[in-house]
Amino acid sequence: MNERGSAVIVVAALMGLVAALAAGLALGASTVATVTRNHRDALLVRAAADAGAEQAVAVVLPGLRQWRAEGLAVPTDALTDVLTRGRMWRALVAGGLPVGPGPASGAAGVTTVVDILDDDAPGRGLDAADIVRIGEDGQTAHDANGRLVVRAIAHAPQGAAATVEATVGMAPLPAALLRGRTRVDALTLTGREGHLMVMGDLDLGAPVAASGAVTATGHLQAALRPSTPSRVAGHARALLPPELRPEDFRGSADILLRADGLAGPSGSLAIGGASDAGFCRPPDAACPAGAVAWRFDAGTWRLIAVPGVPATVFVEGDATLAPESGLLTPIRLSVLATGSVLVRGVLALLPARDGLLLVAGDDVRIEGTLVADAAEGLVAAGEQVAILGPTRLRGAVVSAGRAHASRLVTENVLSGGAVIASDGGLAALGFVTWQVLAWRRNQAW
Repeated sequence: MNERGSAVIVVAALMGLVAALAAGLALGASTVATVTRNHRDALLVRAAADAGAEQAVAVVLPGLRQWRAEGLAVPTDALTDVLTRGRMWRALVAGGLPVGPGPASGAAGVTTVVDILDDDAPGRGLDAADIVRIGEDGQTAHDANGRLVVRAIAHAPQGAAATVEATVGMAPLPAALLRGRTRVDALTLTGREGHLMVMGDLDLGAPVAASGAVTATGHLQAALRPSTPSRVAGHARALLPPELRPEDFRGSADILLRADGLAGPSGSLAIGGASDAGFCRPPDAACPAGAVAWRFDAGTWRLIAVPGVPATVFVEGDATLAPESGLLTPIRLSVLATGSVLVRGVLALLPARDGLLLVAGDDVRIEGTLVADAAEGLVAAGEQVAILGPTRLRGAVVSAGRAHASRLVTENVLSGGAVIASDGGLAALGFVTWQVLAWRRNQAW
């Protein structure tokens, strides 16, 4: 073979090699581009699904707290109402629930679909045994176990998808659930729900003993570390207090103490009505037995003696419980006040109805010794709570931390050797909080 022919063969071989290398490089570049795009899409759909679920949960949790205001009888009715797209569902949508397909977002054109479903809904991978195990009944339009699933599914045009589910449900109230800055000194929390949970900063002074967790969403400052078998933590996830307005329990009251100083049967006149028919001014003998122990003084209703009968009393304005002599024998009394509630002296109470003990639209301040440990009862304030003495309470203390309309209490305080015991018994009466119980994530390429 002459030199020309050899050169042609060599050149052809080199060209083939170069072509093969070019093809390999092109294929490699295409593969890298595909992998990069898939990885980008996977990150985008995961972020979109996370964002959709978080946004929905941020609407659902505070929305479910309003079940009483929506006129529902028990908390589980709220969940079934959401599943059947009733008034609770409409309230959530009006509150900003991002249901249905969302708009495409970003260069990848990712779309997100948000929905709420029962946790035994088809497509969640549960068989009949699983449904029984989680306490459900297989009816996807009816809640049986106090839980819902908030689901967000995100898709990218090239096929990447991610699903994020948050299981939302009821949980018993902790012994103390307080919103706003809180100061604690010499406090003991016992029982299965012996937790202290603060939505805000928490300042721990004298020793605190708790059978459960001590947490705060803000800064936690402790002079002495609490004695607790569970965790102690600042910057914890928020747990919203339930919405507990005195007006929501107006129908449970036996006695109405009006802002004009007149008293009468609660059902005889709507709040703010003008008629005085059926009303009296204590200590008039014509007053109902549950009202004669009260006096109206300088715009405040005051309990000065032992009520004649067990009573749930609805007070327009402020109420002071300060018997002229200490009441050591427990009396059945529930006080619901649109203003603040102040307790002075020594007082032993049992809830007269439905686990309600002291519920105030504004503040609750307990300066003396309140003994209410014979049955679980609720002490709740729309603003702040201050317990400043050796109170013994079985049940829960809750403050919603709303803006100051009253200056009776300016920050939450639990001190003076108070003991609060809670086993979660108030949950059976509808006093619960709502929280995310579990997260589940699934991704497909």
